[in-house]
Amino acid sequence: MSRSTAVRVEENNPVAIEWSIDKRYDTPGQEATTTEAINPSSWGFKASYTLNGVCPTDTTAVWTIGGARVATSPQGRCTASFRQTSIDPYRLQVQVKRGTQQVGRKVEQIEARDLLVVSVGDSLSSGEGVREASGWRQTPCHRSSLAGPAQGARALEDADPHSAVTFVHLACSGAGMVQGLLNGYAGVTGTGSEPAQLNRAAALAGQREIDALVMSIGINDIGFGRVAKVCLPKSACQNRTVDVDGTSVPMGQFLADRTATMPNKYRAVANRLQTLGIPADRVHIVEYPDALHDLNGDPAYYFEGVQVVPG
Repeated sequence: MSRSTAVRVEENNPVAIEWSIDKRYDTPGQEATTTEAINPSSWGFKASYTLNGVCPTDTTAVWTIGGARVATSPQGRCTASFRQTSIDPYRLQVQVKRGTQQVGRKVEQIEARDLLVVSVGDSLSSGEGVREASGWRQTPCHRSSLAGPAQGARALEDADPHSAVTFVHLACSGAGMVQGLLNGYAGVTGTGSEPAQLNRAAALAGQREIDALVMSIGINDIGFGRVAKVCLPKSACQNRTVDVDGTSVPMGQFLADRTATMPNKYRAVANRLQTLGIPADRVHIVEYPDALHDLNGDPAYYFEGVQVVPG
């Protein structure tokens, strides 16, 4: 009667495991747009083993999780692919054989992450100015997969093989805090019907926690479009007026009035985030670029005929 004995892996036959979780936002256009896409039923994984630092041509392997076989590696191939219905940590075991003899075994603790990144806000985040060759992903919002947050999400995806990124792109060109984040918005073309971005983000996430909410907001609330319309074609725009519902308002007064409304608007956004259960430390507010000053803080004269006033 034969007796089974524990297999001891000799020092000259060490087994090593490399693993990765399948990417979820690898290329433009893979943005998640539904609750089902954000909450997948399973995640894909890849693993490979080496014996003595190489992939042998004469070994096979069996991969198991909790005693259940999830994959096999045929002779001469040291890779395996499998899926898991949970992202929770688990222990992955590989048993390496040469013929019928086990020559190595390794157990690896697998701790993968699927980061949920949501982009909300205005044109800075929607991708205004970087329309793809095929057109806008969503025309009323001028939404592009080449937008800064989208590129950042793909860079985050590529940075770590042990984490995946689920990216939700909700930013809309022309959006403000009231019309855009907190309430519905027709988009920069006026032809859309976008729901309030913050409510939409929470609804799409469903039971998942948002790991990072990237937000650019405020420039349209301050009246950027009207200011640009007055300033770009003319010099000394600080001395000119802005049309507000048929009334000419001095530039300084216009900006002061708009600035005075900002604290309450940001407070309303903060309150909505709290109501939706999105923690403040998950919110990343993007700073607007300063096109009027160079890296030294000195005035930068980019536009011919436009007087740039220091400060």
